[in-house]
Amino acid sequence: MKRIIQFIIPLGGIISTPLIAQSEQDSIQLLKKQIEQLESNKTAIQKISERLAKFENHSLTPTGYFRTTMGTSEGGETQAFFQAPGAQSKYRMGNEADTYAEFALKYKYQLKEEGTSFETMFRMRGWSAKGDNMNWKLDDIGEFYVKMNDIYKDIDVWGGRRYYYRMSTHIIDHFWLNPGEGSNVGFGVEGLRGKDKEDDIKIALFEYEMDGVTRPDGQSISSSEDYIQSYVLDARWVDIPFNKDGQMNIWGQYSARTSNEALGFDSKQGFGVGFWHNQKKLFGGKANNIFYGSFRQGTSVYQTGYDITPVYENFGGSSDIIRYDLDKANLWEFSNNFLYELDERFAVNWILLFSQENRGVTPYNYNTGEVTGKGKQINWFSTGFRAEKYLHKHLSLALETGFDYVDNQITDQNGWLTKITFSPEIRWNYGFYTRPVIRPFVTYAFWPDNFEGSVGNQFGTAPYGDNTDGFVFGINIEAWW
Repeated sequence: MKRIIQFIIPLGGIISTPLIAQSEQDSIQLLKKQIEQLESNKTAIQKISERLAKFENHSLTPTGYFRTTMGTSEGGETQAFFQAPGAQSKYRMGNEADTYAEFALKYKYQLKEEGTSFETMFRMRGWSAKGDNMNWKLDDIGEFYVKMNDIYKDIDVWGGRRYYYRMSTHIIDHFWLNPGEGSNVGFGVEGLRGKDKEDDIKIALFEYEMDGVTRPDGQSISSSEDYIQSYVLDARWVDIPFNKDGQMNIWGQYSARTSNEALGFDSKQGFGVGFWHNQKKLFGGKANNIFYGSFRQGTSVYQTGYDITPVYENFGGSSDIIRYDLDKANLWEFSNNFLYELDERFAVNWILLFSQENRGVTPYNYNTGEVTGKGKQINWFSTGFRAEKYLHKHLSLALETGFDYVDNQITDQNGWLTKITFSPEIRWNYGFYTRPVIRPFVTYAFWPDNFEGSVGNQFGTAPYGDNTDGFVFGINIEAWW
């Protein structure tokens, strides 16, 4: 046995040595293949990274707004809204009998090496009155512009149709500075003070074209001639350090309308000047306040509280009635907008507004000379608030109360309209401006006898035209992103 073992041991060594060597060679070959695969993967990853790096310079951002209401008036009639005759706007919550939506895409390309960027915005929008929602369409181009940033010493330039730094009072949806919306096209420059400054100077020029205008004498004209063309030059010096946590902003405007012989309209001019002061971090950083004042004259007088398109002589109703003398027409406006938010407990927004519009002429019939109005001035005073008590991150109780006093000399109407709305809100999160929010609501409003027939009878078959009070209830949803 001993001899057999002595024979086998060296034989085993002879046999195992080449087997081990072969196994090592296979391992080395496998390792080489793995290294080659890693190198190949590294190359592929580098190529992917290079491609992704190119896309890092690009961004596409969707944005938009949507609101609609399912509501009804007394007796199941069409939902009414309540707005004083002659007031430019109304208190919104539980008082918007319409559907409105915007959908936009913003594309931006950044040249990191040069520090410049290019962007474009495209926005579609659509609106329909309550009772006409079946015809609602996103068929209007609200914005479509191109902007080049930092092209020369921090200066930005842009061109197209643009919502141009709009300023508004949210709870009444009143835009007191909004020259871009409603314009045909505009061009502007920004950053004139340089990006290292806190303040900035912006200048923009807008063109407006109002089609479908009718001659005051009723004579028919070609559809290629029934338009009014106007221009507005808007200049702003914004974010001027004024006091601790406060900034002053100064605004000026020159406007001009070209003549149109076919319509019988001469060329007209106008101007506007104004300011607003933005005070931040009041009451320990929990509140901010914006105070605004302006004066407009001539073609700078705007049409409505959301449409800053210039007025013209027979704007606002039957074409044979002259309602504006643009050599004399003017508009004074002052407003204050205060917002206080106490952590996750409650928020309140209080506003105060005074507007005096002088149309320069008592309305009269162009053909007969008969005076059809009682005066030429509308005074509008408004104050109100919206308060929200947060019960939970997703639930709050909201109360909005608005008081509008109108002295409408044109229609010989004056008095107070009061609107009250209560809503238990289902919301996305804490915060006064947090959206989306769903509002089951009930609204009650009342007004004086001489407003009868001018309030609560729009849209469609809204039933309160013969009343001095009314209520509506329903569910509203509002979202922006």
